Amino acid sequence: MHLLRHISAGLLCLGTSFALVQTSAPEVAEAAPACPSNPNHTLSDFPAYKYEITGTHKAALDAIANKVLELTRAGKPVRKIRIVGHAAFYAPDHKTSEGYQKISEQRASVVNAELTARFANLGIKYDKVKIIVEGMSDRCPVDTNSTQAGRAKNRRVEIWIEAAPQAPPKPKAKTRKQLLQSLKASTSNPTTQCIAGKLLSSGTNADYLPVKGLKAFMDARIQDVTTTGYTDFELDLAEQLQKTVKRIHDVPTKQSEEVRFNNAFNSAQRDLIDGVRALKYLDCYDKRTPAVKKHLINRSKQAKSLYSCPVIKQLVKDMTANTCTG
Repeated sequence: MHLLRHISAGLLCLGTSFALVQTSAPEVAEAAPACPSNPNHTLSDFPAYKYEITGTHKAALDAIANKVLELTRAGKPVRKIRIVGHAAFYAPDHKTSEGYQKISEQRASVVNAELTARFANLGIKYDKVKIIVEGMSDRCPVDTNSTQAGRAKNRRVEIWIEAAPQAPPKPKAKTRKQLLQSLKASTSNPTTQCIAGKLLSSGTNADYLPVKGLKAFMDARIQDVTTTGYTDFELDLAEQLQKTVKRIHDVPTKQSEEVRFNNAFNSAQRDLIDGVRALKYLDCYDKRTPAVKKHLINRSKQAKSLYSCPVIKQLVKDMTANTCTG
C-alpha cells in the first residue's frame, strides 16, 4: 500500500514536471541569410584560405570600374553596390565555420577596397553610393566541393551593381516664337498683346530694342491696369528708378544732396524714357495708362533734371497719338 502511494506520488510529480516543460515555447534557431543570386560580376578562384586578388581579378575590377563610369556619364549613376565573399568547404583541412566566415569577409573587403580605389582614380564620386560588404562563409557553393575545380569556383566574390534609372530628358527650351505666342495668348493687356504681335509679325529682335527693361516687360505677367492707373510695367520702371536713386544716394561723396539726387535721377530717368521709347518704336503704347506721362513730368519737376518738362510732354504726346489695336 505504501509502495503504491509512493508510485502514485511519483507519477504526479512527473506529470506536473512534464506539463511545466510544455508550457514554454521551444526556441527557434535564427535562420541563416539566404544565398544571393544573379550577381552582375563574379571573381572566382581565390587562393585557398587567402584573400589576395590575382591579375585576372584586377582586370575584371578595371572593367567593372569603367562600366560604372559609363553609367555615370549616361545619367544613370550607381546608387547601390553589394559585395559578397564566399569560401569553399574542404573537410581534410579541418577549418571551423568561423574560419570560413572570416576568409569570406576578408575577400569581400579587399575587393571593396580595390574597387573604390579605381572609382577615385577615374573621378567617380561614390560618397552617396550605398556599399554593402559581407561574407557568406561556405554556405552558398555554386559547384561541388569534392573536386579542386569545383572548390575554385566556390572561392569567389560576387558583385551586384544597382544603377539609378536614367533621368528623363530635359524639356527643350521654347523658341522665341513660341514664347511670344504663349505671351500673346495668356494676357489680356492690350499693350502686351500688341508688342508680342508686332515682334511675331516683323521678326524684330527684342534684344536690339532701345530699352533695358523690355525683356522683363515681355517675360512678366502683365495684368490689366490697376486702380492706381499703373500696369506692372510702369511699376517696374518706377521701382527701378527708386533703386537707382537710393544706390547712388548711398555712395559716399562730397557732392551736395541736390547734385547727388539729380545725378541719380538723370541716370534712372534715361532708363525709364528708353522704356517708353521702345513702346513708341513698336507703335504699341497703350493710351489707357497715362500714369507714365504724369510720373515723368512730376519726377522731372522734382529733380530739376536736364530733361525739361516741354521735352517730356512732347515725347509722351507723340506716343499717345499712336494706339495699337493688336
